[in-house]
Order: sequence, then C-alpha cells, then structure tokens
Amino acid sequence: MRAARLVQALVAGTLLVVATSPLAEAQRGLGKGRGRQPATAPTEQPTPKDQPAGKDQAQPKEELGAELALPWSEGEARVIGQREKDATVLVRADATESQVKKLLPTAGVVHLATHGELSEDDPLSSAMLLVPGGGEDGRLEVREVFGLDMHARLVVLSACETGLGKLSRGDELVGLQRAFLYAGTPAVVTTLWKVDDKATFELVRSFYTRLEGTGPVEALRQAQVETMRAFPHPYAWAAFGLSGLPR
Repeated sequence: MRAARLVQALVAGTLLVVATSPLAEAQRGLGKGRGRQPATAPTEQPTPKDQPAGKDQAQPKEELGAELALPWSEGEARVIGQREKDATVLVRADATESQVKKLLPTAGVVHLATHGELSEDDPLSSAMLLVPGGGEDGRLEVREVFGLDMHARLVVLSACETGLGKLSRGDELVGLQRAFLYAGTPAVVTTLWKVDDKATFELVRSFYTRLEGTGPVEALRQAQVETMRAFPHPYAWAAFGLSGLPR
C-alpha cells in the first residue's frame, strides 16, 4: 500500500494528482487487514547511499507507520504536478473517486499513486483506493475501469501489486492492468509486489524527467538504472514493468 493511505492520482496530458491522509484510511478501516497482507521485506534492505543505514531503509508501504506515511508519496505527486503546466492536483480530501472518474476520460497521461487492493478470489473487485463521496465508495474497482472510455496514451499505477490478477479461462490476467488496457489505454506501468515509498519517489521522479524525451519504455529503463544506484536491491526498483504498446 502506498504510504499507509496516501492516495495520489496524477493525470497528465491534462495531469491529475491526488493524495489523502493515513488517518482517513485508519478511520475507514482500510489498513493492513484489507486485501493481501503486507509482504516481508528482504533481509538486506536497500539503503540510499547518502543516508545512514537504518534511517531510510526501503520497506513495503504497508509497513510504514502513520508518522512515516506521507512524505515521499505526497512529494511524488507534487513533483510530477509541477512538471506539467496543465496539471490538476487533488490532494487528501479532494482526491475523490467521483472527481477522478470525471477527469479520467479526457486525460492524456494518468498516474495513480495510492493503495492498490488486490483480490485474488474476486479479481473484478480489485481496486485503487480513493476518497469516498459524491455517491462513490472510494474504491475504483476493476469492474468499473472496464466500463470507462479512456483516451490516455499512458497509465502509471504507482501502487502495490497492480500488475497482479487472476488468470482467466481465456489465458487473460484479470486485474487492474488488463482493465485499463481494455478501457482504451495502449500502455500501462504496473508493479508486481509491495513497493517502497522513498525508492518509488526517486524512480517516478526520474521516469517523468525522461518521459517526454525518450518515451515510456526507455524512460522506465533509465529510471530503474538510476534508482538502482541509491537502492541496489532489486526489491526497490524491479517491481515496475510496462505492458502494452506505447504510442
């Protein structure tokens, strides 16, 4: 889960950025007991070269306490928003599912940095968690994404396990990744395990710095190489992958 319950959604082309507080998640009961349990971090934690060992060790976002929940995830959203002149930034209470749904069809690039909830038993209920309100429950579920008409050239799901799902009888992996592709997006960046907050901030910042000049495939590769210098363990940077055919 991205930083206990910091929800950030970023839509670029138009660009949308969203963030909510860990307190809101605790009040809604969307903590560790929901969905899959937190992964166990590797014994050899990736530590930034410029920080003392143990101070900023990478660890799954669900493992972070409320006092460490916000800094890097919210920073990620704001950094990306500052790079785009036409960005719309929604943080904390403004990051509602209803508003995100309203903006998704016209977005050119979508970046969702939030808690991703995986349901292996019912993959259509897997969701990106946003803020409830306006008749919405705050869960942008796979079944809802399948019904969207999107025109974004790229979607980045910067949350935990967004590349996972359940294999269907037709050999398709049913999950968030497949749903966004079906909704009309030609390329989706997702993750295969519980991602670390600070390492993800560094990777995403590097990715968007390169995106316009190199395209998403090369931008992601270079961002992973750069992140590897500060966080050598593959746990910190190798979860991200791109599916589809960028255009």
